Amino acid sequence: MNRINTPTSSSRHIATLQSMRFIFCMQIFICHYFSNLGFHCFDYGGDAGVTFFFILSGFVLSMGCGASIKNGTFKYIQFLRKRLTKIYPLHLVTFTIALCMSFVAGVKFNITKTILHVFMLQEFTLSEDMLRYGTGLSWFLGALFFCYLLFPFLYRQLIISRNKVFGALLTIYILLALSIESCCNNSAIDDFMFAFPPLRVIDFAVGIIAYRLYTAPFSIHFRQWIDRQSTTKLSILEIIIVVSVSALTYIPYCSLPSWIRFAPLFWLPFSLLIYWFAISSDNKGIITKLLSQRALVFLGNISFEIYMLHGIVITAFVFVWGRLFGYDTVCNPILFAICIVLSNVAAYLFAIIMRIGRYKNNR
Repeated sequence: MNRINTPTSSSRHIATLQSMRFIFCMQIFICHYFSNLGFHCFDYGGDAGVTFFFILSGFVLSMGCGASIKNGTFKYIQFLRKRLTKIYPLHLVTFTIALCMSFVAGVKFNITKTILHVFMLQEFTLSEDMLRYGTGLSWFLGALFFCYLLFPFLYRQLIISRNKVFGALLTIYILLALSIESCCNNSAIDDFMFAFPPLRVIDFAVGIIAYRLYTAPFSIHFRQWIDRQSTTKLSILEIIIVVSVSALTYIPYCSLPSWIRFAPLFWLPFSLLIYWFAISSDNKGIITKLLSQRALVFLGNISFEIYMLHGIVITAFVFVWGRLFGYDTVCNPILFAICIVLSNVAAYLFAIIMRIGRYKNNR
């Protein structure tokens, strides 16, 4: 059966999407590395990476769980427990480490902030101070889990019933959210509104809509057309797509107000990018071949661990480097390479530990 008609497949069966996780995770890494040094020269990477992950999550969850929702075998509690099992242990580990590092740096313990962070609720407070307590990265988990809570409902409305009333209400909600955001100053968006889960669920819904496009009848004919093309044509087309998406988002990014560039700028380009590499994952294009390399797929598989651990690694090794060689020398490629390598190694080790733990629990 054609893979387009098998929504039970997941992103783990589409190597290109897995590799893209690592590429966008590295964009977030670069953004945080330089911002940790006091330079905001690649804020694009943070906004682009986070938005990509929300859109991709909506897409791949629809691909992996859509069939069970449609046939009535979907188990909501089991679904949430599985997602929580994946994200929560590392959340507690990184938060504990970050909290200890903060105390060493002189940050006072706050019971309210700690409780909210432990339960991944800090992003609902719309407080910059609350978000920066601890790792400063775990807001993503709370917003993502909020999307998980709504996923079955969104899937039923957008994919199964294709409820026009809900579609109209969602459109109104998006326009209202954008209108409210446009009235806020840039610092409010950049400091705390970007993490607000009811706003991030829009990115997630965009991913579900992209999946609806992926399962549309014309996609079957499009896939057949792709299969008939030569390697040269597909390679040229892929290069055009990737360059166009990068240019259309990166070039205008700095000149746009924050309410557009923190997410809406990426909705259409990234949806089309995910759609292309999902529907053409078996083609002969040069970028598809690159993204299908086992090393990149492997790194994509541990991208969540890299995301959660890289902030701690950067903070720790910038501090160590500064104490050893002086803080005026921290902006150099050697430290950058060290942080990347150690972030990936730490992610790999934690992934192994979690895999061993799951194996023992299943015995």
